[in-house]
Amino acid sequence: IQSGIAATAGAMLVAAALDILSPALLALLALTLGIVTSAHHPVRLALSPSLVTRDAIASAIALGAINFNLARLSGPALGGFIIATAGAHWALLLSALSFLPNLVILPSLRPRADLGTRSEGSVFSALGAGIRHAAESPLIRRAMLAVGCVSLVPRALLEVLPVLADGVFNRGAAGLGVLTAASGAGALAAASFIALRPGQPPGHLPLSSRIAAPAAVLIVVALAWNKSWPAAVALVTALGLCGTLVGVGLQSSIQLVLPDAFRARVMSLWTMVTIGGSALGSILLGTLIDVLGMQMALTGAAGGALVGLAALLATPLATAPEPRRSEGTRTKPAPTHPHPEPLPDDNHARNRPRCPAQGGVAGRTWQYRRR
Repeated sequence: IQSGIAATAGAMLVAAALDILSPALLALLALTLGIVTSAHHPVRLALSPSLVTRDAIASAIALGAINFNLARLSGPALGGFIIATAGAHWALLLSALSFLPNLVILPSLRPRADLGTRSEGSVFSALGAGIRHAAESPLIRRAMLAVGCVSLVPRALLEVLPVLADGVFNRGAAGLGVLTAASGAGALAAASFIALRPGQPPGHLPLSSRIAAPAAVLIVVALAWNKSWPAAVALVTALGLCGTLVGVGLQSSIQLVLPDAFRARVMSLWTMVTIGGSALGSILLGTLIDVLGMQMALTGAAGGALVGLAALLATPLATAPEPRRSEGTRTKPAPTHPHPEPLPDDNHARNRPRCPAQGGVAGRTWQYRRR
């Protein structure tokens, strides 16, 4: 996967150097990069929990979120500086080279020894088993639905920040950069908070995530009716913070109860819900904004997400049923009564000696079998 990302960036560099980077070719390379990156996300999410003990999984996920958000915050600024001072070709070259160290680091990583064996069967059957496992777990099912509601509206709004920056406040590219940096700063603060807080107990949805999910939806409503640029920057910062509290917190709650055999498959489903939900939500929000306007579109979408979250998070989490026993381990029913005693009129059976090593019911059973 890392080689594919590096090759895509290298192909973009070659096309730019040969001056053949047309809009159609750029769109094709962007599509290729998106496909490869979508395969990278579940691997990245499943890798760090496999390198640490189970009691350190939540901390490993939080540290990964800090790393991710630091890169998201500093990467665009660094890329813009390189483009402004040295040109786009140097930025593309450094982007392609930045993936090469991973080709050396990844083979040296050693996962835990208790991860178990690989699943057998086709990719689709394995994915189907992961989906069934997620659907049968009340905690995983509720976390997936909750993050889906947040991805459809609050996180999708972060994908259409150009509409907010330029369409509402007329700030252009500079305003978009400010809002993007504000969102990244909020996400970084949330990831740092998760990394520093006490360990998260398994089997529960974090309180911070249950509070941050409806708060993110209410921030969307506030942004829809806000007319102040400083307030918009502050609200986008809070939106980035709440979105990361929801995403990292719910992902940690899932990872803590996941068997290692299902980790990558369930994280693939998580990636599909989060990234696919944000993409679908951005299309939905863009269409609604064109038809209804910014205020009505965001308010209506936020209302629907708030109703869904209330239905998901207001009720207590049901306890997952115990796994069914397999046929090979099913216990036999206990007998309703011991073996019958010898008949009263059977003098021969009554006078037979008992087994010298046994007595009581066992001895009578031995007598009966001798008879």
